[in-house]
Amino acid sequence: MGQQGSVSEPAPSFVDVCGALEEGERANKSWTLDSNQSKIPDKFQRLALLGHLEVDAEIARGISLKESLRQGGQLWLTRPPNLDERSRAALWNRSRPVENFDLFLSHTWITAGKWKLLSLLLQFGSHKALFVWVLGVGATAVLTVLGVLPSPWTVQVHLLDCHISGAVGPWILLVSALATVLGLLAAPYFPSIRRRSDVCFVDVASIHQSDTDLMERGIYGIGGFLSISSELRVLWSAPYLSRLWCVFELAAFRTANPTGKITLSPLFVELIVVLILLMQYVHSTFLWAHWAWRGDDEYRHLSHMIGVLPCFFMMHLLRKAHLLKHELFSNLENFDISRAECSTDFDKRFIRAAIVRWYGSEEAFTQFVRGPLRE
Repeated sequence: MGQQGSVSEPAPSFVDVCGALEEGERANKSWTLDSNQSKIPDKFQRLALLGHLEVDAEIARGISLKESLRQGGQLWLTRPPNLDERSRAALWNRSRPVENFDLFLSHTWITAGKWKLLSLLLQFGSHKALFVWVLGVGATAVLTVLGVLPSPWTVQVHLLDCHISGAVGPWILLVSALATVLGLLAAPYFPSIRRRSDVCFVDVASIHQSDTDLMERGIYGIGGFLSISSELRVLWSAPYLSRLWCVFELAAFRTANPTGKITLSPLFVELIVVLILLMQYVHSTFLWAHWAWRGDDEYRHLSHMIGVLPCFFMMHLLRKAHLLKHELFSNLENFDISRAECSTDFDKRFIRAAIVRWYGSEEAFTQFVRGPLRE
């Protein structure tokens, strides 16, 4: 959960921690005034006592991954600051109380939600989309062969001394494209065959977006939520390692779950898949347009050339997406925590104090990112 800002301070000093202790003591006095109130540490107490990994079970809330992708993935396209208070409060109701998480989805808000949505839909829904595609294309092929669907155009093929002509229609191409899109959008509604749990932490729904106190508890309780997560899945984009909160999530999960699974899921992988599909559909569309217009083989090569032209632009995008792969490894290899940014001075102290406590020094954590994590 990346936030904006800049880091220019050194590691937290003894004075910083003492100041936090004093603030924590003041908070602790007011904290014990009401004996009926749940003893939930605030951010100052977490920093003073280094309780970054303490679980605030009262507000541990998760959402099924499938549910987060429903309604066209609206949850991933939502930016709470752009919503009114009532709509922000409604996001909290999308999640439910849980005891642990199967997935903790880590990402930076700098990257647009549409790329994360696309990545998750393809990662977890591609096999279901393929099932819809096979059904749609198979049924269309059968209906075409049986003559139920019309074949309005005639194609003439000249191969060596053979001249072959046949009636064709655009139905398979149209259904293929439509089934791919609808299959992905419908995938979150399919029942799970293996019934595997997919409860995940999604910050926009798992952290209250309108109640200030609950929001603070959720943000500074992220370490505790990571400690009850089975897997940390990083939706990696170029700015990810530049956000101090994202760095904190890596550090906290590694500390709380030494044998836990960390999965790096670069967003450019699914982008490449979509671009390749688009290239195929664009080229096929131009071929069908040629058949509908001429119906002979005379201008076939010209239609191929015209169909390839838009693909050059997509190939350029593919090249840029491929460069992101090298950027990922470069960012890991040259990672420097001192260059990670954050929005507030307190957050910097909070995060860096935890990393120093867990890893001994910021340099030791830097070596973990450059070494074991990268490998």
